[in-house]
Amino acid sequence: MTLDLSGQHVLVTGASRGIGRAVAEAMSAAGARVAVHYHRRREAAQAVAEAAGDGARAFQADLAADGAAGALFDDVLGAFGRVDVLVNNAGVARSLPLGASGNDD
Repeated sequence: MTLDLSGQHVLVTGASRGIGRAVAEAMSAAGARVAVHYHRRREAAQAVAEAAGDGARAFQADLAADGAAGALFDDVLGAFGRVDVLVNNAGVARSLPLGASGNDD
């Protein structure tokens, strides 16, 4: 199967390593301009963006913070003009009993 994303703008969250990095690289290889989201690994995200080329950029956000997802999207819109594809890859795992977490967790 061949994926053609020529001219598309893609935001990949959690893209500084692992599956997110592989997705960002695959999207770029398919012709997309990629917004590489990271939380703490700035250098890794910048390396992914540089490898992706075609105007790819790294964007920082702590997606666990209130309003951060909207702010990230606004930042990418400001830089790219639009987002055609969103890949929600960022995640967090916390070891808490069911029902013991709140919005701050």
